[in-house]
Amino acid sequence: MISIITPVYNGGKYIRDCIESVLDQDEVDVEHIIVDDGSTDSTPSIISEYKSVVLLSQRRHGANAARNKGLNIARGSYVKFLDSDDMLVRGALKKQYYYSLGVLGKKISYGYYESFRDNGLIEKKMRSSAVKLNNNVADLIMRNILISLPLYPLETLKAVGGFDERMHAKQEWALNIKLSSIGYSFEFDDTLIFRQRLHDASHRISNRKISPALELKNLEYAFEAVANSNEKIIFDAWALYLWREGGGLIKNGDHEGGRMFYKKAKEISPNGYKSFLNTKYKIVMAIVGEVAATRLWHYKEQLNSSLLIKKVNNI
Repeated sequence: MISIITPVYNGGKYIRDCIESVLDQDEVDVEHIIVDDGSTDSTPSIISEYKSVVLLSQRRHGANAARNKGLNIARGSYVKFLDSDDMLVRGALKKQYYYSLGVLGKKISYGYYESFRDNGLIEKKMRSSAVKLNNNVADLIMRNILISLPLYPLETLKAVGGFDERMHAKQEWALNIKLSSIGYSFEFDDTLIFRQRLHDASHRISNRKISPALELKNLEYAFEAVANSNEKIIFDAWALYLWREGGGLIKNGDHEGGRMFYKKAKEISPNGYKSFLNTKYKIVMAIVGEVAATRLWHYKEQLNSSLLIKKVNNI
């Protein structure tokens, strides 16, 4: 059996599509556990229409607590997490299940997804990015495998305690890093797993905005999984991740937030992460400073993009 766990909060607009996509899977035994996180709309009544769905309810505690609540009663050998506004592709579970059976050792299979808007327009198809750092943990620090892509062995999730309920974002990223830190690796299976719906609802995790200080605290919880590692490349990768996050803040005008991330990056890896940075960028940074260099580099990227658009328009 495969257990599908779906956390939902005020998802009445899309939850039916999610449930139907699970019911549409074939040749696998599936249980669908939906955990309602204190919805105030029609979500519970819609879910109740489907007798095959196991509905759990809780007060508003967030997606991490909801997923863990589902894990506590899951009966499947494998677990798939599916957000309430997304949909599984027909046949995806069957393909991923049989692929997982052929994966030996401490490996977890994952596929790819496509994003779409309510008008049906496909935005992008996201496949695996290449391993660049030749270290399982470091590689997972530098890229995020969305929570609905892997097919997790249930006992593996229970062994690490599921999701860290202190975290308000990036919980799947932290979970995968934790799994990798105890010896698991992720095996890419070139199968389209789910369709991610893009919309502007404020409760969607990807639409939430948080302060840099709160985000740094959030990342500290994730860092606990690798804090005792003796591999330098892991600390270099973590610092590089922080540096890129800080650069994103500076590009968006939050210079103080960017400095906070840069400071933390240098604390974790004073110089090692710099080997991954562009040589010209490092030269400019040595001359004008970190924030100014990032602003100049962003301006250069914008200028190059603008010139490219002009060239395309003139063809």
